[in-house]
Amino acid sequence: SIYSQQMEYENKHPELLEKLGKISNIINDSLNELRDLAKTLASNHIQDEGFIYLLQKEAARVNDTGICKMQVTAEVDPQMNNTVKSFLLRVLQEFIQNSIKHAECSTITITVSSDKDGISILAADNGKGFEESILRMKGMGLNNMKRRIQLIGGIFNLESSPGNGTAIKIFIDNKKLLA
Repeated sequence: SIYSQQMEYENKHPELLEKLGKISNIINDSLNELRDLAKTLASNHIQDEGFIYLLQKEAARVNDTGICKMQVTAEVDPQMNNTVKSFLLRVLQEFIQNSIKHAECSTITITVSSDKDGISILAADNGKGFEESILRMKGMGLNNMKRRIQLIGGIFNLESSPGNGTAIKIFIDNKKLLA
């Protein structure tokens, strides 16, 4: 902002410069994430592309950052309606963002499998993990992920412990995929 630049120029409060720099970085990062989300929500690419293709695009984006490696493994590209696809993608994007920002992981894996009953998705990182009971109380992102999966009739489970990374398991019944 103009005010922070003026303070830096005049050097009246040098003890605040580092804090202002951090705040500015947080704001810029947040704006970039909001822009990316708006582009994703506004585009038709979710309805036009397959679920696995979209996950692989997300993996390529993560891999391009060089922060960590992401791999997607799938037996098939399951058929699903656009609402289910959108909700699943948002949940997995949230997991990926959490893994990158908080877990300090080097690897993220997403495995999609299907059987006669439905699809199962396992998303895992090799990050630092956390104590589930502590985070459940204040983890709005985790609550949003669980709520989204419940809204489409799925089952959401989270597993994490300090030093052992984090994994989410999602199951969607075949009847819910195309409903």
